[in-house]
Amino acid sequence: MRIDTSNLTIKQIQEQKKLLISTKKSLPITSEPVHDFTVNGKSLDIKTKAFGEASSDPNKKQVKFIGNTALFCDSHLDVLSVGCYEKTLQERAMLIPHLVDHIHSLKAKVGKTIDVSTEVMNVSAFGIESDVMTTEVLTMTSELNRKWDEKVFQLYADEEVNQHSIGMQYVQLALAINDEQYKEEFDLWLKVYPSIINKERVDQSGYFWYVTEIKLFEISAVLFGSNELTPTIETQKNVEQPSDDTVDKKDKKPLNDTSEENKRRLDLLNN
Repeated sequence: MRIDTSNLTIKQIQEQKKLLISTKKSLPITSEPVHDFTVNGKSLDIKTKAFGEASSDPNKKQVKFIGNTALFCDSHLDVLSVGCYEKTLQERAMLIPHLVDHIHSLKAKVGKTIDVSTEVMNVSAFGIESDVMTTEVLTMTSELNRKWDEKVFQLYADEEVNQHSIGMQYVQLALAINDEQYKEEFDLWLKVYPSIINKERVDQSGYFWYVTEIKLFEISAVLFGSNELTPTIETQKNVEQPSDDTVDKKDKKPLNDTSEENKRRLDLLNN
């Protein structure tokens, strides 16, 4: 859900600030259907690393991904602050499910939550350029189960899930405007602007919403996230199993076995 202010002037947004904030707080927020995947005109580029030890169960796989990145202006024109996740993580971190496409249904649960936490990350790791060096990212580690959703399991295995999104509700937010005639809003702009990763987006809009506390409901794998800096960063590999073409299905001995027993067996088959 999104509060559309695209047809409002900045003056109208400022005049309706209390109503807009009240409305935004009353609604659950999820990702947008489509938007630009560039920052400063440059596409994102982050490499997925191997996740710890390989999994011995071919039907299970752990993945670690970013659900949201602070100090990045998203497609809602929201800039989430460092620390905005803290209270909700203290209250319900392990109750936050890993879903697909923000569908609040058991059928949409694709993994078991192992960990939800925050960590400091270098902005350069995303493969983008910014004058901001570090930020805080919200991460989830989830154990995927092939039996729960085979297609999503395989997409993660193939490193084809590059975007995630949080389902959340605003708790505390304020309006920042790049116009000194609105003193309160302009003071907030001056305070927060230097720390924003993608300044070009707020430069274009002339305003943004600064979110200092959220209530987190879930994290979803999506095709397009409102916050583009939400890739999968680690994927667990599976223990390699011998392939059928190198193992004799009858007694599980390699076909290139040179033992006397195997030679006798091959002679019998060839005569």
